[in-house]
Amino acid sequence: MQNLGDKFVLAIASVGVSLATIAASPVQAATVTYNFELNVIDGLYAKEKGKGSFSYDDSTLTGNGLESLGVDEGLAVQLNFLGIDYTEADDVNDNDDPTDVEPLVNFADGNLSGLDLSLLKSAEGPLILIRDRTFDIPNYSGRETLGYGSVSYSKPVPEPSSILGVSALGMAWLLSRQKKLPGSKK
Repeated sequence: MQNLGDKFVLAIASVGVSLATIAASPVQAATVTYNFELNVIDGLYAKEKGKGSFSYDDSTLTGNGLESLGVDEGLAVQLNFLGIDYTEADDVNDNDDPTDVEPLVNFADGNLSGLDLSLLKSAEGPLILIRDRTFDIPNYSGRETLGYGSVSYSKPVPEPSSILGVSALGMAWLLSRQKKLPGSKK
């Protein structure tokens, strides 16, 4: 039977091997997901909120300087505002207008700056112009703006069941390793 000191040494060694393995493995691309919220501060739609999410493939990001990823890099956007669902396909990119851009997610030195989108669902809802951390809903038929406000971004929190599952797998692995050590009882 192993004493408590032997079990402690085994646990420390296992963690060390795990960390060494993680550090030695190459960085792999991942699909990154963020949630975002539109908060209308003023205008006809004051106090309305929109909720959405976006994801992208981070394999081409370097983390240096200003970088942008678009649809070609896997950018996918979903937004619900005033009961209307928008996606990156609803972006109204006007290639003749140099200030209008395709759907993009922007970064500065690896940190998220925000989205650049010009969303319009034909005849269903207002034009929504998202520029990083602010947005505008212009009113082309009147003088008062329909709304403007802020955009906030957050990463989704892992589900507690996911954390418990990963923890259980780790414990099972440690226990199986303990049984295979020489001198341990089977």
